[in-house]
Amino acid sequence: MNLKELDLKIRKLTNEDISSRPFLCRGSPIGCDVALVGINPATSTEFWPHWNTSNGFDKDAWLKDYLKVEGRLKPTRSRIETLCDSIKPLRCIELNLYSKHSASEKLLDKESRDVELFNFLIGVVRPRIILIHGKTPAKHIGSLFGLNIEPESFTKANYLGIDFNIIRSKRHFAYVSNDYVRELGDLLKLHLMSIKS
Repeated sequence: MNLKELDLKIRKLTNEDISSRPFLCRGSPIGCDVALVGINPATSTEFWPHWNTSNGFDKDAWLKDYLKVEGRLKPTRSRIETLCDSIKPLRCIELNLYSKHSASEKLLDKESRDVELFNFLIGVVRPRIILIHGKTPAKHIGSLFGLNIEPESFTKANYLGIDFNIIRSKRHFAYVSNDYVRELGDLLKLHLMSIKS
């Protein structure tokens, strides 16, 4: 799938809703090594102004807009950026089980708890590792892949004929330290090196 085809699909699945954030990454989402999966976006910073079919997603510009709204990196965002930096040169895509933003999972109505976009993106992006933070996405991915996903251990999985390595953080990123996230990043890199060799 190319970016134009991807664009048509994500626009259809989100109805181009400004409260929807399909993903975050630098450049093309296709071929990112690591997919970090959370529950849903907590910020209203818009996705669509930073997305195009020529270059993909401009995360640096999105972060500037995020800081204008939020004033600082909130705890979860800080941990996510720490992870992305710690795994370089590997590329990370941020996915959420639900694409609509809200201050908390409890505030999402039933209509906003649709997982079709998430399921589609996992099959298209094809990350080598899926890192989950949060009980709700762990439960969904476990059900989707037919697995029981334990914290802090790698589990091999296959979905739509694609092989994945799945690992779950001990807690949601809002409740862990940056040091813990750096250690996770080192673990991901070592694991990918062991798969290659």
